[in-house]
Amino acid sequence: MRRIRLSRRSHVTRFRPLDGETVEHESALERDFVLLTRFLDPSAAITSQPIEFESEGRSRRYTPDFRVVSSPGSELVEIKYRADLRAQWSRLRPAFEAAS
Repeated sequence: MRRIRLSRRSHVTRFRPLDGETVEHESALERDFVLLTRFLDPSAAITSQPIEFESEGRSRRYTPDFRVVSSPGSELVEIKYRADLRAQWSRLRPAFEAAS
């Protein structure tokens, strides 16, 4: 897991379901995502920070929060508050495009 800077939203910990593997998360929002995903699909495999991308034309790296593998397929997931996503869109867009 990459190093997390302290902030008012930092909450680095692990979630261990009764019948599954431990899933690390960095914020309460990410914890809620893991809980809801486990509730909706208990057989889903959730991996925290599964892969690292380099944004095209930049030296910045991007690491999605989770990879979720379930019966419909797999997807990379980034967890953000809507206000943060809107405020940081111009900075985040190249990373999202690299991941897609």
